[in-house]
Amino acid sequence: MESHKCWNFVMSSLSRIYGIDKLKSEEKFHAFSLEWCDEHDYNCDIHLDDLNEIDNYFRKQYESWEE
Repeated sequence: MESHKCWNFVMSSLSRIYGIDKLKSEEKFHAFSLEWCDEHDYNCDIHLDDLNEIDNYFRKQYESWEE
């Protein structure tokens, strides 16, 4: 079930950034989360100090993925 933990971790960050309604309505967030988790072997052990840093990290990752 590590895959679910990773996906939930990424999606929770994206929901703080973009809002729950947008996440629910756009499949691309789910695709990004799955791809990120797969590329990181479902290990969400990123060493950032707080939620703001985590959210900024995922915002940058998502924006570069989307391009």
